[in-house]
Amino acid sequence: MPRNRYNSYNHGSTAFKLDTVQPQETPPQIQQPKVELAPSPKPNYKVAVTSGVCLGTSLVTIFSFLGLQTNFMMKQIELQSLNTQLQNTKSTINTVQSNITSNLNLDYIESIAQEELGMISPMPHQIVYLDIQNESYTTYGN
Repeated sequence: MPRNRYNSYNHGSTAFKLDTVQPQETPPQIQQPKVELAPSPKPNYKVAVTSGVCLGTSLVTIFSFLGLQTNFMMKQIELQSLNTQLQNTKSTINTVQSNITSNLNLDYIESIAQEELGMISPMPHQIVYLDIQNESYTTYGN
């Protein structure tokens, strides 16, 4: 029979009455005796807390050590740099002192005056000696 396009009901079809199925009897179950378990012991939090504290202390100690080690290495590098700077300064001081010593040498001063400046030594009759009293010049401490 053709299907009516306006509804989904099939004309002339019938619903059959189905027999209801009776549930089958289940065999009687044998009840097993209940075994009572001993109450479980309370968890031991003291061990967990102690372990956590030890772990935390270890981590803090390790990171503190690493920080101090890094700081120590940086200070060593800075010390090496300062030692190098000190050696360079000492070398410069020694060079300047040797230049001062050589420039205070009277023979050196005389040779520079004669060779570079064209000066000549005075004749004996051109030299005049002065007698200066002690109070007219400055004396320095012992």
